[in-house]
Amino acid sequence: LHQNTFPFWLSGWRGGFPLFANAGVGAIFAPNLVLYKFLDPVTAYNTSLVLAVVTIGWGMYAWLRVMGMTRFPSLFGALTFAFSGVVIPQLTHISLIQSFSLLPLIAAVTVRVLETHRVWFIALFAFLVSQQIFAGFPQTSFITMLLVLAIALWYGKFLKHRLSGFLRLVLGGIAALGIAAVQLLPTFEYLQNLTVARGFSPEQTTYFSYPWKHLVTLLNPFFLGNPAMGTYPHFTAFDGSIFWENTAYVGLIPLFLLILGLFIKKQAFPQHQNPTRFLWIIMGSSFFLMLGKYSPIYLIHSFWPFTLFRVPSRFIWVFAFCLVTAGSAAMHTLWHSAATRRGLRVILVILVIFNTFQLLSTWFPYHAADSAKQWLSPPPILNNIPKGNRIFSIGAEASHNKIFLSEGWQTMKPYEMLKNTLTPDKTLLWGVPHSNDYTGRSLARTGIFDMLLDREISVTDTAATISAQGKKLLDLLGVGTVVSTLPLTQSGLVPKTTVSDGQFSITAYQNPDAVAPAYLATSAVFATTVEEAVANIRRLEFVPGRDALIEQNLDLPKPSESAAVTITKKQDGWFRLSLTGINVPGLLVISETYYPGWQASVDGRNTPVLPVNIRYIGVVVPPGSQQVTLRFTPSRFLLGLVVSLVSLFLTVLATAFPLFSSPFRTRQGAPWRVRHHPHNHGRSPLHITKASRRE
Repeated sequence: LHQNTFPFWLSGWRGGFPLFANAGVGAIFAPNLVLYKFLDPVTAYNTSLVLAVVTIGWGMYAWLRVMGMTRFPSLFGALTFAFSGVVIPQLTHISLIQSFSLLPLIAAVTVRVLETHRVWFIALFAFLVSQQIFAGFPQTSFITMLLVLAIALWYGKFLKHRLSGFLRLVLGGIAALGIAAVQLLPTFEYLQNLTVARGFSPEQTTYFSYPWKHLVTLLNPFFLGNPAMGTYPHFTAFDGSIFWENTAYVGLIPLFLLILGLFIKKQAFPQHQNPTRFLWIIMGSSFFLMLGKYSPIYLIHSFWPFTLFRVPSRFIWVFAFCLVTAGSAAMHTLWHSAATRRGLRVILVILVIFNTFQLLSTWFPYHAADSAKQWLSPPPILNNIPKGNRIFSIGAEASHNKIFLSEGWQTMKPYEMLKNTLTPDKTLLWGVPHSNDYTGRSLARTGIFDMLLDREISVTDTAATISAQGKKLLDLLGVGTVVSTLPLTQSGLVPKTTVSDGQFSITAYQNPDAVAPAYLATSAVFATTVEEAVANIRRLEFVPGRDALIEQNLDLPKPSESAAVTITKKQDGWFRLSLTGINVPGLLVISETYYPGWQASVDGRNTPVLPVNIRYIGVVVPPGSQQVTLRFTPSRFLLGLVVSLVSLFLTVLATAFPLFSSPFRTRQGAPWRVRHHPHNHGRSPLHITKASRRE
């Protein structure tokens, strides 16, 4: 953003990756556009986290006010939700927390869209939903839309003109999708190129579920362990349970109020408009969804679009949202019943202060905080690794977990040492290309290559071994340096440098046989299946850097040994190469991930881009000296940009001219919005006089 560009393509990540299409970068989320453009990265990062928490609290306050609650109970709910277990432990997942921060506000605006004819609220709904998509965590948008649907179905019971209310909400949804097309279209293309293009398997979808035993953490978030202290089990030993995904601690007061609300006979809401039943229905539904594989309705996670996501326990967000709302509703009733009892109101104020203090004291010591300068500085091991070498890491996760599962992050010194493992994605901070990533979803071609490589590398708690076949695959990947925290058995890698602190010994091995970033293959080997590709790579005659796997039969003569390839200019998503001494047509191989959008030209003439070596790109070049240009052109982004701009223009136009909204006008007020005038004592607008309504 400082360079006025978007990360459409990242060459240093995963051997080339369509980062923007991945939908997780949040580059066009409005706060990020401002913060990361005009502030230094550290200040922007911390500010964006604070802003997310503030947005959650403010949105919760707006939601509770829309639900008809007075200021004090709304303030109680806002503070409770903003400092709850579904928010603070997730601060290290910035795209998640930014996306989640808009959920309460979208819920509040949904009610306003249903209850009023003002086009302004339709536009606001569209803007907020599109921004949530831009924030970069699609599962949040999916869960939010399910909540919006539930609100619409319940709220519609009280609308006199239901059809117009639903139509306004549908129009807002269509406008949101149109505005977000600039992100949605590239992401749809990305999904089509994944190993899980049709979604995860039922086993994968429900792996990270919410165990029943976790209900006890509603009373004590650390009852089953505290990851900060190293006492929480690893998810592989705990049925996929992850602390920060399964924690809904909101303090003890909301739970007390939730139970108390069941026994309060005189509610501050009219009986037929009391939201308590709605909240219990949604809270129960979200609970069974977040249970995942432990739920009696677990089969629902076998159907699309639930199969697009791997963490059903994240429905805990809606569960906690409804829990806090129900507790605030009980507080609202008590607050009104204590209108003439100042002593009771003082007690309620004390309870709110106590609950807020309890949440802050619980979560304030949870996260690690340290010097940004220290953590962003390059590790010492980089001093002895050639610049531009593509990295592959072995054993880093096991070494990390050895500390993480025993000491947590009480001390950060071991993790500072582990920076030398050069694991993704932090190597991007230092301009070091890595052959792997932490995207969670692999592109189909890179996934195939990973599968083949995993078979050839064995890792135990004490040692690691790379087979001869694995070494060939590393050569094909263009991995110039292998970094290992374990003693490594292999052939062909040369120990380059070692760093040690007495606890860990990390060694960087140089791979002299790694293929160049661009080279001219002297032999094209035809293979159309993974089995054929593996069989060809296993042949002793197959030499990475000389031979190349292709998926269409090309009869290419052997080029002259004097042929040379030089990269004259390179940046993310753009290459310029100079070819000399080519006496016959040849296959130019570029170690960059094959993906739709790559375009090539030879001396200004367009030429096809081919998949080579399973996951990289190739171009057939004619004889003679050539200038070859490769450029990543995200056509889906350009189409989406046009759709987004048109949608945004139409939305603004409809908002600016109220004439467009006349077909959707209605005079009905909101059944849950209680106008707290001195003379209506908290009664619903449906139960006050005409004179009061006119007032």
